[in-house]
Amino acid sequence: MDQRDTQGSPASDAGLEQLVVRLRDAEDRLRAVTQQVRIGLAVTGPDHRYRFANQAYADLLRLPTGDLVGQRVADVLPEVYETQIRPRLDRALTGETVSYELVTPAHGELQERRYAVTYQPGREESGEPEVTVVVQDITEQATTARRLRDSEERFRAAVQAVQGVVWTNDAEGRMSGEQPGWAALTGQTEDEYQGYGWSSAVHPDDAQPSIMAWTRAVSLREPFIFEHRVKTRGGEYRRFAIRALPLLGPDGSIREWVGVHTDVTEQRARERRDAFLLALEDLLGRAATPEEASAGASELLGRSLDAGRVTYAEIDEATDSLTVSREYLAAGMPSAAGTYPLSGLGPALDHYRRGQPIIVTDSRQDPRTAAFAARPDTLAMRTRAMLDMPLVRQGRLVAILAVNHPAPREWTREEVELVRATAERTWDAFERTRAEARIRELNATLERRVSEAVNERNRLWAVSEDLFVTADFTGRLLEVSESWTRLLGWDRETLLRDGYVHLIHPDDLDLARDQLEALQRSGRSVSYENRVLKQDGEWRLIDWTLNMEPDGGRLYGVGRDITRERAQTQALAEVQAQLHEVQKLESIGQLTGGVAHDFNNLLTPIVGALDILSRRVTDDRAQRLITGALQSADRAKTLIQRLLAFARRQTLQPQAVVPAKLVLGMRDLIERSLGPLIEVRLDLPADLPSILVDPNQLELALLNLSLNAHDAMPDGGRLSIAARVMDVGTRTRSGLAPGRYVRLMVSDTGSGMDADTLKRAIEPFFSTKAVGRGTGLGLSMVHGLAAQSGGLFELESRPGEGTTAALWLPVADEQPKAEAVQPHEWLGTGRSVKVLLVDDEDAVRTVAAEGMRELGYEVVEAVNAATALELVGNGLRADIVVTDHMMPGMTGADLAGELRRQQPSLPVLLITGYAHLSPERARGLPVLPKPFRPVELAATLSEMLAAAGR
Repeated sequence: MDQRDTQGSPASDAGLEQLVVRLRDAEDRLRAVTQQVRIGLAVTGPDHRYRFANQAYADLLRLPTGDLVGQRVADVLPEVYETQIRPRLDRALTGETVSYELVTPAHGELQERRYAVTYQPGREESGEPEVTVVVQDITEQATTARRLRDSEERFRAAVQAVQGVVWTNDAEGRMSGEQPGWAALTGQTEDEYQGYGWSSAVHPDDAQPSIMAWTRAVSLREPFIFEHRVKTRGGEYRRFAIRALPLLGPDGSIREWVGVHTDVTEQRARERRDAFLLALEDLLGRAATPEEASAGASELLGRSLDAGRVTYAEIDEATDSLTVSREYLAAGMPSAAGTYPLSGLGPALDHYRRGQPIIVTDSRQDPRTAAFAARPDTLAMRTRAMLDMPLVRQGRLVAILAVNHPAPREWTREEVELVRATAERTWDAFERTRAEARIRELNATLERRVSEAVNERNRLWAVSEDLFVTADFTGRLLEVSESWTRLLGWDRETLLRDGYVHLIHPDDLDLARDQLEALQRSGRSVSYENRVLKQDGEWRLIDWTLNMEPDGGRLYGVGRDITRERAQTQALAEVQAQLHEVQKLESIGQLTGGVAHDFNNLLTPIVGALDILSRRVTDDRAQRLITGALQSADRAKTLIQRLLAFARRQTLQPQAVVPAKLVLGMRDLIERSLGPLIEVRLDLPADLPSILVDPNQLELALLNLSLNAHDAMPDGGRLSIAARVMDVGTRTRSGLAPGRYVRLMVSDTGSGMDADTLKRAIEPFFSTKAVGRGTGLGLSMVHGLAAQSGGLFELESRPGEGTTAALWLPVADEQPKAEAVQPHEWLGTGRSVKVLLVDDEDAVRTVAAEGMRELGYEVVEAVNAATALELVGNGLRADIVVTDHMMPGMTGADLAGELRRQQPSLPVLLITGYAHLSPERARGLPVLPKPFRPVELAATLSEMLAAAGR
């Protein structure tokens, strides 16, 4: 061997060149092959640039002509690069083989295309990763698959739309394999329906005809069309329409049969029902009498249902009976014609009257009818199954359609509805034929009835108090009833001569014209009200109803005098408004009384605690603060007493009252109520005698008068309260008895009242204020207080000069009670006394108990009446009982009654948040109103214990 051949000699260079040439030839042949195939091929690297792409790749992807090598995939396929290509290409560069379906969107005339794409990972000689891209156009295959899916969906939808059950049989017509539709319908297993086993689910009467028809269709290779009844999974027989077609192979032989069972039960029932009802309508339309209608309907229904007997019974509630006049009878069935008492129906009558049918499959087995069916007379009627359909019209039982069968029978829903429809249509025919008979009778007596109607009309016109009229649209009266003269005073001749326009109130003329034009335009009756002039000049309010002749020439009317009725209605509306105001006032009073009661409960522990502290604290500054707080509490107590008086929670208690002191005590309240624009002046002599009156009611009366004055002075003014002593020697014209009186006068500089208003001012519910701003009871209450106190109430007023209200109140024979002076030291009892204290308010009970204990009392506390009774029942012996009156469950008065039944001499003191309890509610027990101080309680207990000898 020549050594140069192995070391780059000319011989070796020539061989290398030949090798390169062969390699290039191979590449050219490979490139040519890749350009010829219809599969798109391309190669790309990590930079997502094309290193190779054949022509098929560009053609399939509908890319522009030109070399793709070196171009970025993102630039070549921008619309799908980010969403479909880039993430999958990155996965392939990691070594994963990726296959997916690429979808390119439509552009202009270019349709959407679908491609099967595979990314096959690989590496170059340098080791750098690269991806070979294989692309196939699968648009046509995808379209075909989609059409196949759409066809299958349409087929399934069509089968579902007709409620069909799909099944298949082999070429010989035998059912085989899984048949889920048939199994779901019938409940048969695969073993049960194989071959001709499906026929066992078919109704026995239909099974053999079905097999014969199916065998014939298979032998003749023609479509199978049939109907039969199938027993469903639930045990019910349903009617199905069957249609089956053979599927042929390429050679024309039958591969299999495909069939559909479609449920037509309701459809066939509707067809039978429609045919029956059409025949029934024709039959009833030709019937001339109710008897013909009932006979024809009974026979048609009986033959349609193959019934033994059908009867149509009419009900006569007046005689409590039912009558069967016509009936349908099958061979051998006895007649049920006749009249029967309704009582013979027994409990079924209630069902019939409620419109409830009675359906019996077997009268001998049904507990409702078993006893009745066993009677000999019932057995003779041969009725085992029955369907009774009652017919109720306007709440009244009018007929019963009864269908009987001599053997037990299951009545279907369709049969029940058919009987119901027959009953209703037959009764309609009854009413039609009777109406036609009445029309014939009416036509025969028309002339006589017209004459009677005219006479009746004339009698009505003569005696009626309503205004009857015939007129035209020009204003002429053509005829009037006698009531025009009786009501309005105008004679008939004057009315017919002068017409009606001048009788209408000028303010109502436009309304009357509008109503007449509406009547003439529409032809429909109109109703309206207007005022009509009497001959004596008085106006009467008339409610008119007018109608017009069909030809529009005349109008007829009737008018009713509603003058008094309207006045009564307005008066009633006013009374109702006043009642509403009174109810509002009562509600406010109840609320005020409740709030005041609660405040008394709140003040009691405050007053008691301050009183106890005042005895314990020796510091002067603290004493001054406590004294100020007690004074404020006393003012609050006074205010609450006024609230309770307003709420009517205090009984009327006349007593000697110093009028000057009472008015001075109210000055702050009056000034705050009137506001800064009104000046308050008092003229009260210091030597005024005391008067006999309920102080709380007098305060409320003065406050009412002050508020009335405030309303009369919206821009400000002056309110004066003065008092004078008056001596009355003889009984006055107003009924004031002789004696000495104090005349309290409340005067204002307001707008005053005219004579008519002044005359009615003290009437209950009379008010000049707008609705909702006054009850009209203020002055009447003041008047009532003066009268009940033995005095007098006077009002003087003139428009623009203000008003003076004067209260005459009798001078008291006695002097006012001196106010109790609060002791400055605690008073001990000197001995041990056991007190049972009952109150559901913890704060009240605690302070009262503490005060009594400091006085030396032994106190046992109870939170309510039940606890107190339990303590006494367990042996507690109290010397005295202090109990709140208003407590949950039992009042203090009721508790006292229970305790005194056990200990008759036991002293009981009631404490209450109301200022006073009536003797009836207190039941004669001593009462201490809240708020009270411990020393007041102690003083009351000492008096009661002394009186009881304890």
